[in-house]
Amino acid sequence: MKIGAKSALKGGAKAGAVAAAMEAPVSVAENFLHWKRGRKSGAQAAKDVAKDTGVAAGVGIAAAGVVKGAALAGVGVSLGPFGTPLMIAGGGLMVAATANRLIKAGKRDLPLDEYYIHFCKGSDCKTKFASEITQAAKLGL
Repeated sequence: MKIGAKSALKGGAKAGAVAAAMEAPVSVAENFLHWKRGRKSGAQAAKDVAKDTGVAAGVGIAAAGVVKGAALAGVGVSLGPFGTPLMIAGGGLMVAATANRLIKAGKRDLPLDEYYIHFCKGSDCKTKFASEITQAAKLGL
């Protein structure tokens, strides 16, 4: 059992590191664009990068733990001929989601309701524009 636990820990650490390495550059680029457009302060962008990267690492660790735990319990799952197409589809979805995040962050003008939802929470508005949008929403304009 000691060997199995050690293997699970190593697998989880590797999966977490890979997930964090994949998320970090995307999150840096996305938050940099938000900061450049004045939608986030530099401190908030840095916090969001750390949060996004940490969440990705946690999900990677959890996923590896589930797979290793199932293997240790003797539950073998094989996708057979569907494994490769599923991996390709998953990779394609990841690329599409990443492109969508960066395109959205790079846009100069977001719809006002989307700007309010994503970047301005109540009285915690970071820019004058976001503050004005919040006030307009409160007045029903």
